[in-house]
Amino acid sequence: MKLMGEDHTADDLRSFGVLYHYMTKRSASLALDYLEAAINAAGEDCLLRSSATQQKIALLCDLGRGAEEATRYDRELQKDKADVQRWILCVVAHYLADEKERALELVQDALSRFSENPTLYIYAGDICHSLKLYDQAFDYWRWVKELDKGPLDAYYSMGFCYEELEQYKEAYQIWKELRRELLSRGLHQEQQLPVEHMRLCQERMG
Repeated sequence: MKLMGEDHTADDLRSFGVLYHYMTKRSASLALDYLEAAINAAGEDCLLRSSATQQKIALLCDLGRGAEEATRYDRELQKDKADVQRWILCVVAHYLADEKERALELVQDALSRFSENPTLYIYAGDICHSLKLYDQAFDYWRWVKELDKGPLDAYYSMGFCYEELEQYKEAYQIWKELRRELLSRGLHQEQQLPVEHMRLCQERMG
């Protein structure tokens, strides 16, 4: 990593470190304020509220409050187990708090109740991936990928996982399918990432 102006004194560098430290704290505080405002303004848009809440959980976990968030959403889930969004948030909280085995138990329990919910399958795949349960991960992701106009997250997860496993032929095919799906949905700018990964996979396949 190249730091700005390597001719600075040690005290200059310390000052930069202090500055960025306080900027980080201030940015985190502002991010929480905006996410809270988004949650409150979401109204009847459950997906937007859930997305903002998941981002808030991620931020709090980055700030070292993961265990607190996991406990909070355990309590929320006990209030209403018929609400799939409560299950999703509880799964996310445990997953991001690095309690992956517990997150897997929760998502599997949730899927036994909400067997058609694509978001749960995406998280189930991602959690299995993090636990190196690759066969299970791909099974979950494929279920989402085969949905008509389902979420595209599973394509990204599969592509990156195949690359991680150095299965570049399979990864290339997934990126190709994702590009086609993006174009069919009019998402032309978003095709740049799969196109780049198709090129990389071709290079690595020789």
